Amino acid sequence: MTRFITIALVLVSSAATAAWATPISDKYAQLGGAAGFLGQPIIAETLTPDGVGRFRHYEGGSIYWHPRTGAHEVHGLIRQRWEQLNWEQGYLGYPVTDEIDTVDGGGRVSRFEGGELIWRESTNTVHAVKASDLVVELPFPPGETWEVIQAHGVAANDSHVGK
Repeated sequence: MTRFITIALVLVSSAATAAWATPISDKYAQLGGAAGFLGQPIIAETLTPDGVGRFRHYEGGSIYWHPRTGAHEVHGLIRQRWEQLNWEQGYLGYPVTDEIDTVDGGGRVSRFEGGELIWRESTNTVHAVKASDLVVELPFPPGETWEVIQAHGVAANDSHVGK
């Protein structure tokens, strides 16, 4: 007895397969897609050198994703400085926030696993702050309430100058 098996072949267009959502594509859509400040993608989503994270560059910036940090955009002079510091392979690691306003409103900051990059509008420059520079040893037990009564910045335009 001979049996015949019918096999159905279904062809799917490449447009349909490109619709798979990723954390990077979700973040891109959240930021306005092609109509947003990032503009059009200029490369395909790509694996980072550590073999874990992913990134995609756009006309106006980049989105990086890692399972530990999520998907975050980096753009402008902050992105340029991060590139100079060897992207996610440098001491800053992956971004942990999108670019946000500084507390004093005088610039923008992106936070990374290993520190921050801070752009100041008044000087149009980006300064790097290592996370190790932010460590404070407190002289009292964890859980005890306390408050900062004074902090000093290094430069006159730092957000920490004055009381």
